[in-house]
Amino acid sequence: MNLQQIKLFITVSECGTYTKAGEKEGYTQSRVTQMMKSLEEEVGFALFSRSHMGVELTHAGKQLLPRMRQIVLDMDKLESEIEDIKGLTSGTLRIASHMSCSIKWLPPVLKYFRDNYPNVYIEISEAGQKHAVELLHDRSADIALVSGPFEEDKIDFMPIYTDPLVVVFPKGHTFEKYDRVPVAELNGKNFIISSDDFDADSARNLKAMNLDINIDFTSHNDFSIISMVAQHMGISILPKLIIDCANNDSISWRELDKPRYRTLGIGATSLNELGPVENAFISALKKVLDLK
Repeated sequence: MNLQQIKLFITVSECGTYTKAGEKEGYTQSRVTQMMKSLEEEVGFALFSRSHMGVELTHAGKQLLPRMRQIVLDMDKLESEIEDIKGLTSGTLRIASHMSCSIKWLPPVLKYFRDNYPNVYIEISEAGQKHAVELLHDRSADIALVSGPFEEDKIDFMPIYTDPLVVVFPKGHTFEKYDRVPVAELNGKNFIISSDDFDADSARNLKAMNLDINIDFTSHNDFSIISMVAQHMGISILPKLIIDCANNDSISWRELDKPRYRTLGIGATSLNELGPVENAFISALKKVLDLK
């Protein structure tokens, strides 16, 4: 098999049809069919099951997909390292990022990075903790801006920023009288928090505080949570960084009298194996954000 077949295999798996994959990669539909048939003959088993809706990976195809992505990733890194040696850093950088990091951090960092490395193509995937880790493990992302580390994530983690978790409530709430909200005052309150399968920071910290609370709503979108809080539907506990992004005049926030935090940082399957493009981005991130 060759790299063109492997890249096309990945594209077909993402597009779901030979026609769309061909349009994306510049092949005719018949050429895609021929290349995938040749690949299946070479490996000795079916990689796709076909229907009138298109194609989808067989169980065997799903098993091979992460390895195929790793092959393409390794080739990209090899080409990047060669270009770096020649003094021209290039390649593709795929970043999975929490929404708060994507909004607050990435714009100035990416501007600086693009100014210094104009030949690097960058893909951003906004994702909660669980999805970001999945993207790392299946090689759909090179690095991730995530919180952690959580033991079950099984990733390398470089901490770079401590972000306080704050109590968020509507304007005029009795919590406004506090400089810091006493943890005990949260008992019995109705909460709106991030879904545990999306971003577990809030849920884990609430559990650690041993509170008797009511969780009325969960959401995959922190801005939806903030909007619901503004409508007096409950209170929440969210990272300070996302509050800085919200610009919502209908909410207030306070830190807790017993502070809780999340640690943000760089996640990767192996920090020691990052290529020059990834390391250049991490250096740019620390420089622009003035992180030590």
